[in-house]
Amino acid sequence: EKMAKMITAHLDNDAIIEQFEALLQKQLMSDGTKGGDGKLDIYVAPCGSNLGMTYAETATPTPSHIIMNLSIGVNSDTVLKTTLAHEIFHSFQYTYKHDASRDNWWGEATAVWSEDFIYPSANTEHNWLDLFMPYPMTEADKENPPKNHHYATYILPYFITKNFGDDFMRKSWEACVSGPCI
Repeated sequence: EKMAKMITAHLDNDAIIEQFEALLQKQLMSDGTKGGDGKLDIYVAPCGSNLGMTYAETATPTPSHIIMNLSIGVNSDTVLKTTLAHEIFHSFQYTYKHDASRDNWWGEATAVWSEDFIYPSANTEHNWLDLFMPYPMTEADKENPPKNHHYATYILPYFITKNFGDDFMRKSWEACVSGPCI
């Protein structure tokens, strides 16, 4: 119950959804009455070794729901809030028509990027750099080797938005409808 209250506090106080709406000029899709209302459903439950998971309801564009891993607990507020931002960004990604298997690497790269967008002083995205820097020849859209390399490719959208502006993020997801996101 305490973790659910912490999630609600971050949604209310940090305006995660509102910041993504402003960035992407888009709103989350309603799931009708699933979960009790049309708002994004966020559940707290065990979900294996993942900190969180976002599930699409159907093929994109589609509503989605999130499971935040109970194992995060209430002891690491930084991990909780950045994981929440990451998973909510996935929910926004599902509002765009795209090929989820082809664009998976971009989905993870930009979701990790979103952690910094919402919480720039948390620096949780830096944890992925060890999976990027030693592998300069690994293609960005390849998940292996090393495992989870696609999360570490957040450095590409980070570089682009720092040099050309955050509007690039919206434009890249709008481009997914007709081919690869970038």
